[in-house]
Amino acid sequence: MLANRKSLQSVRVATEFAELRRIPQVNIINLDIPVLLTRDRTDISPDEFTRYIWVPATNAIDQHGISDHILAWVYSVDFPTRIRWAPSLSIQGITFLRNRLPESRDQVERGLYSSPLFAGPDGSDSRAFPAQSFDVMKAWLTEDMPIPSMMLGITGKYGNSLNTILGCLKRGMESDCTTPPGKIYLITGTDIRAQAREWQFPSVQRELAAARVTAVITNVPPARDPAILGIMMGLPNVKPQHYGQYTSGSFADHLTSAAGVFDAAHQTKLTAWIEAGATVSAGTVTEPFAIWSKFPSARVYAHQVAGCTLIESLYQSIKCPLQILLVGEPFAAPWSPCGADKLMVRAPEEGKPLSGKITAEVEVESGTVAAYTQFMFLLDGKMLGKTDGTGRFEFDTTLVKNGPHAFRVVAYRTGAVRSQIFVDIPIDIRNRP
Repeated sequence: MLANRKSLQSVRVATEFAELRRIPQVNIINLDIPVLLTRDRTDISPDEFTRYIWVPATNAIDQHGISDHILAWVYSVDFPTRIRWAPSLSIQGITFLRNRLPESRDQVERGLYSSPLFAGPDGSDSRAFPAQSFDVMKAWLTEDMPIPSMMLGITGKYGNSLNTILGCLKRGMESDCTTPPGKIYLITGTDIRAQAREWQFPSVQRELAAARVTAVITNVPPARDPAILGIMMGLPNVKPQHYGQYTSGSFADHLTSAAGVFDAAHQTKLTAWIEAGATVSAGTVTEPFAIWSKFPSARVYAHQVAGCTLIESLYQSIKCPLQILLVGEPFAAPWSPCGADKLMVRAPEEGKPLSGKITAEVEVESGTVAAYTQFMFLLDGKMLGKTDGTGRFEFDTTLVKNGPHAFRVVAYRTGAVRSQIFVDIPIDIRNRP
């Protein structure tokens, strides 16, 4: 997680989000973004991105020893959102490309770039692929895995208040494993923005119905619906607060040119959805020409219902994520199946100082027939090792310094969507000097 040390708000949001999601301190990277690059500005050059964000962030990740299990970046608030190029990219677009500029202008302008994370379909007659979690994708993409990212909030002009952002993050966390009732609205219309994604709606409606989730295809926005799971529409100006109440974990957007442009007043900004109660919204940072591939497709909801987090769902639904800005709580997973599962770890002489080699034995008490066949073991946020098929792990405490440490065990559920549960155990290591 990246925080801007020059902004008290950025540090606070990062700190509170880390507490909510129990993110290890070693995973928080504090960067020094010059005030002139964030105050009343939304854009930076590729060179400035490299100098102030990419190089210090990647160096810190390597120095912290966490590069072997980082699958995505999360930006706190008060970061630039747009990269000056021809045409412009979003900060998340250049992050996705690992700080490489696109091969051609057409890849961005015409939306021809094809993300390796995109799960289709590419048209009304093309194939859609099942949902997967990022770690499954990383296993087959290896070094070609891009870096998906999201921003926790937008402050300042046309942004949200600090309390609104923190409330959004809290609701996102609380949505996990809740299987919320409600409806998803896929809204059609005569505006070219609405027509860009209409071809996706019927097949997604059927896919959601098979999972017992209701999607309504309509040309009329809802009016005071008490349980909105999501809204996908296309209009330049919308009134999210008039449509009803948004469930925790909801995604809503309105595919328009300037929803992610925060240095211009025209058109409703993506932050209006966050203000109204949605957990995540999206918009482009420059003129996208109503090209569907640059925006989340309707299958974002199918990936959510399959158990993916919102960030995983979004990146599987965007074919060309180079100009998009995704804002809100990235790890919200309302349909994750782990709510009834419990992870138990047994270690010798629990509660007493540990020394020498110790063995941890892990057991999962599952409320379903699902199996957990892979376990990861971390100390102070750094990976010690993994085991497959067994929850038994041996650890030599003489390899680390004496004193208190945080021992974390993560269990991964089998399947293409590898939801996880974890437990933290404070330990005290006391080997002889």
